[in-house]
Amino acid sequence: MVIVNTCAVTKNAIAKDKRMIGKGKLENPNSKVILMGCWPNAYEEQVQKMKVDLVWGVGKFGDLLTYIQGLLGYCSSGKQKRVDYVFQDDRFRYFLKIQDGCEHFCSYCIIPYTKAKGKIQSRKEEDILKEARGAGYVGYKEIILSGIHLGLYGKDSNTNLVELLKKMIHISELGRIRLSSIEINEVSDELIKIISQSSKICNHLHIPLQSGSNKILKAMNRSYTADYYQKRVGEIRSIIPDIAVSTDIMVGFPGEDINAFLETYNLI
Repeated sequence: MVIVNTCAVTKNAIAKDKRMIGKGKLENPNSKVILMGCWPNAYEEQVQKMKVDLVWGVGKFGDLLTYIQGLLGYCSSGKQKRVDYVFQDDRFRYFLKIQDGCEHFCSYCIIPYTKAKGKIQSRKEEDILKEARGAGYVGYKEIILSGIHLGLYGKDSNTNLVELLKKMIHISELGRIRLSSIEINEVSDELIKIISQSSKICNHLHIPLQSGSNKILKAMNRSYTADYYQKRVGEIRSIIPDIAVSTDIMVGFPGEDINAFLETYNLI
């Protein structure tokens, strides 16, 4: 059984998807090949040419497990064993995905157009907490909360990221909690407060800027201005002076001239 988990967010990612499928078939000629991830949902015609045994996409892992059991000749009783963690290559940090989907439609991004990831989908709090406890119990020292649009966790339910963190910091098995990428206009006062007050939450925020030019930000369909970004980072630092702030920058976006480039350069 060869399972290839794909990504469609860049041209290079898609090229790696194709190489991995070819490698899987070459090294395991008698195996069944299952294709997962965003690529099948974004580029169906490309995927059809790869001649894999199953195109699955994203989610519904219980159903996938049942399918694999049948494919390999195992009889399923209908009862599946639940696990509270998944072993990952990094034995120190555990990536815990709590949210999927994005409805923002930045002009450079394909994610909202994929069938699997267009709509916001938040995992249940109890499932997240159970997985976090399991990962901590077996020795992972750091939990990294991740998602396609992390700051909107809970938008489709009756919770939010801060409420989840309030519960996670009381899990005795966890050493520390880190947030992955989050948008500047979703770094709320409540989020800053809990980071400043809890020794378990890392003093680090990764906040994408993309451009320091308002003209380019508008072309990107980003929901903030350069002035707002700078002002908000200043407010965050005034409350947590030693916080680490990292970011993402795009250079050479269509329409960017030397002045727009220098605006980004100077803001950084």
